[in-house]
Amino acid sequence: MDNIKKKAFPRGIVIVFTYKYQQRIQQVVFASLIALIALFLLAPVLLIIPMSFSSGRYLEYPPPGWSLRWYRVFWDSTSWQTSFRISFEVAIMTTVFALLLGLPAAFAIARRSVPFKRALMSVYALPILSPLIVSAVSLYYLFTPFHLTGTRLGLAMAHTLLALPVVIFPTVASLKRFDQQLEWQALNLGASQARTLWTITAPLMMPTILTVSLFSFITSFDEVVFALFLTSGDTVTLPKKIWEGLRFDLEPTVAVVATILLLISSMTMLCLAGLERRRSRNL
Repeated sequence: MDNIKKKAFPRGIVIVFTYKYQQRIQQVVFASLIALIALFLLAPVLLIIPMSFSSGRYLEYPPPGWSLRWYRVFWDSTSWQTSFRISFEVAIMTTVFALLLGLPAAFAIARRSVPFKRALMSVYALPILSPLIVSAVSLYYLFTPFHLTGTRLGLAMAHTLLALPVVIFPTVASLKRFDQQLEWQALNLGASQARTLWTITAPLMMPTILTVSLFSFITSFDEVVFALFLTSGDTVTLPKKIWEGLRFDLEPTVAVVATILLLISSMTMLCLAGLERRRSRNL
């Protein structure tokens, strides 16, 4: 018996050591894979940043020299500033329209017995599943008789189609995880439905509402296909201006704008991460 124990003891040590060694190898492999995927995703985007500080006349990598020349060109350019303002205004309008239409729809789907609920959810997903160019051409012929092409209102209405799924689906998912007992307790204590919605539901749902608002804003602010079909010379958005710059000029100003948009998107994602943590704590 003692001989068996003496033989089994070293073998057990080898098994434990091998298991820990395999775990370590797996961790290294997974970490390396994640790092490679992140590098694959970020490398093309981060390449724009040094190009924005180029002293050359055209976009090229590596830059021939370093300069803030094109940042000054961007801030002094009326056309770029106007395009930035138009994109911002259209994105704000899109966010408002999407919230006004999407939040009631999400509440109805999550809280009411809506007929053909699955079919409705499929319809809401169509704008992001169908090719954007097909929707853009259809909207162009739909908006033309109403003189909405070339207007900020028409573009905001078009962008609302893309922003509605961004509002509806996360809100429905959040409402399904919502603890309705809090609302029932408020109603049992004599609060009206409107007061319960304002004092109980809305504050707890605020992280979700802010999250979908930011996503709606970014969806509109970054969209270019609808802008190519539905805007005119007086309503050129920033993405369309970038597209025209890449097509005709190839100046590093495009890299400057792309860097600014990258910074805005990064700040937005940080805000969304914070809101997601807060929503997880509330729900």
